[in-house]
Amino acid sequence: MKKNLPITLFLIAELSVLTFILTTASSLPAMVASHFNAAGMPNDYMSRQSYLGFMLAFTVAIPCIVAASLAFIDRIPAKYINLPNKQVWLAAPYRESTFAYLKAHGLGMGALIAIFLGYVHGLVIQANRSVPPQLSSGAIIGGLVVFVGIAIGWSILLPLKFMRLPKTGQ
Repeated sequence: MKKNLPITLFLIAELSVLTFILTTASSLPAMVASHFNAAGMPNDYMSRQSYLGFMLAFTVAIPCIVAASLAFIDRIPAKYINLPNKQVWLAAPYRESTFAYLKAHGLGMGALIAIFLGYVHGLVIQANRSVPPQLSSGAIIGGLVVFVGIAIGWSILLPLKFMRLPKTGQ
């Protein structure tokens, strides 16, 4: 089960966010304030159906592209893989676990993006409840800070794992 945990968590995140978007879209007005300036005021609108189609496509495509970018890494020739201590980590004893870690990393980042997009959708719903629509600048900035902070930490952890050589006997 541990081997399937990353894909399971990715699918749970994706399906949860897609369900959230689908079940809350009807609460949006016919014309949705969908883009906001720095002050949180709307500067573009979409029909509810267009917004829903855009959010569903974006929420599926972007996380899947991120996850897929590492899903087939084991099929890429080693000379094209940029990894600290590559000669060790791609050697037979560690190759399978290295690729599993990289694939899990891509799935985790994809799940993070899906969750962030669900958060943004929630903010759009909130913004469209007020007249005139108003996006909470603090909420979007706070969400971005958390998202970017996690993404930076995630990006730092990836190479750090491979900078350390494995202990012999693993």
